Amino acid sequence: MHLTVTSGGRTIHGLQLVYGPQQNGGPTPQATTIEELPRPDDPALWSRLGRGVIEIAAGQGSSSGGGRYRLWVGSVRSYGRYVTITSARGEQAVIEIARSLHPAG
Repeated sequence: MHLTVTSGGRTIHGLQLVYGPQQNGGPTPQATTIEELPRPDDPALWSRLGRGVIEIAAGQGSSSGGGRYRLWVGSVRSYGRYVTITSARGEQAVIEIARSLHPAG
């Protein structure tokens, strides 16, 4: 689906892919999301990352039922795109997704 991000007074249009179940128009804890932008939404974050380098952060998410779960977020620059991968499937799953990225076409 289309993704619109506003940061620092700029609007950036990109894509969001959701793999897995959705509820109320958004991903559930079992889903993995991949967001792709043509420009960085947070230049400070992205300027630290060289090509082929992924930054992964562990955090927590919460479900509508109040349950909490471990969440992994990876940021990677790939083929001129700024990609954020979010998954509860684990750090290794995020790494594998990042490695599988390739240019469109």
